[in-house]
This record gives sequence, C-alpha cells and structure tokens, in this order.
Amino acid sequence: MTEENVILKLLEPSFRFDYTFIMKYLTSTLENEIKHLEASVMEVKIDTDGYPLVTLSGEDRHVASNFISRIHGSYRPSRDFIVGDIVVGRIANPKNVGFGIFANIGCTKPDQEALLPLFAVRNQLTPNVSPAPSVRKIIGQFGFVEDRKMEFKITSIENEPKLKINLELSESELSLYTKWKKEKRQKVIVVGTMKKTLVRVLKEAGNMNDVEEIETIGLFEYAVTLKRGTRASGIIPRVGKMLPYTRLGKYAPKK
Repeated sequence: MTEENVILKLLEPSFRFDYTFIMKYLTSTLENEIKHLEASVMEVKIDTDGYPLVTLSGEDRHVASNFISRIHGSYRPSRDFIVGDIVVGRIANPKNVGFGIFANIGCTKPDQEALLPLFAVRNQLTPNVSPAPSVRKIIGQFGFVEDRKMEFKITSIENEPKLKINLELSESELSLYTKWKKEKRQKVIVVGTMKKTLVRVLKEAGNMNDVEEIETIGLFEYAVTLKRGTRASGIIPRVGKMLPYTRLGKYAPKK
C-alpha cells in the first residue's frame, strides 16, 4: 500500500515576488531545514490566495510537516489549536484598531479571530508606562507591521458567539524585544523583500551609513538597526517610496 504524501499550506505570503522564484526559494529553504530527516519536498506551488502549498514525502514526512509548521506557521483546523500552545502567526490588519492587535495564526474555521488583547500586550511590553499607551501607539512604536511573522502563546479560547483565540507574545518573542531594548537603538522593520534589494535601496537612498546591522527576523523580513541618534521616522519615507510593495514600520519605544 502506497503511503500518502503530506500537504501543508504555509503562513508565508508570496508578497509580490515572481511565483517561480518563490517556489524555487522555498523548496531550497525547506529542504535545508529538514535535511536531518528522512523526508523531502516533492512540490511547492502557490494557492489562489498567494500562500504556498508544500507536498512532503518520505518516512519522516509527518515529523517534517510539524517541524516546518513550527518555523513558518501553517493553516490548520480549529481543533488543532489548544490553550498553552505556541503558534506562529502574522500580524493582520494593524490599522483596524480595536481592543488589541489581530493576527492570522492559520485557523481555517470561517468567521473566527485571533487577538493579542491590549491588556496583554501592555503587560508584556509597557508594564510600567503611565499613562498606559493606546493600541495605536503600541503598534506604531513596537513594529507590529502588516504580515510580520511573530510567535504567540494561546492563552484562552472562546467559542461563543464565534471562535475567538486570545494570544500573548511567546517567551521567544519577548526575548527579542528585551534584546532590542538593551541595544537602545531605533529599528526599521521591513516585511516583504529580499535582503539584497533592501541593501541596494538603502545605498541608493543614501542611508546605508545610518545602518548598524540588518537582522533577519523572517523569510523576507528584517530589522534594520540604526546608529545611535538616527530616527527610523526619517528613514522610512525615503526607503518606502523605493519599496512600494514592502511593509515598513519602526521599533522606537518611548523612553
């Protein structure tokens, strides 16, 4: 009896990249990530909504599927989401300001939402700030950019009147923010481009000398650390007009 391959849909947007490039790049990246397993990437194709469908084969294909999902996130039924789980998601509709920050964590159930509540993000990122910042200020100061990949912990699940999954930042995500806080530098958060393109644009905009480091925080995502005294708000307009399809934000919390 032939064993069926595993197909999973990743939470990795194709952005505006050429589909052929994305498929080749993802295949190479995923193959490298599971090279320690008896599994291989048979096919990568782009679904109608722009997210990749990955077909895995081999004895360890189920292990490989779980491993890849922990890194990139994947679409799954609601029964797979459990309180206490660590999940990968993406910031969704940050301009839709309400009682928190919405995320896409890959739940396939219609009419559901995953939310990082305002009280939770305040407790984690601005516990001693008075007056307590609004959700709009937190989004603007802590780089919650549309489609940015982040790691969350599920804190509670409500089923009525509709499925609502409440989140908080994972320990890993908080560690990253702690590291950034110690650096005492502003950062430009960049989502949806290649590093070589970002470097080229920074040079052409005349801002490369303002950059201390470019940190990779996702597949096509970067935190550009600026030199002391350089403001992210001054860099973003110049770089943004040269990267029209790229999401830009800043890490610049108030002292």
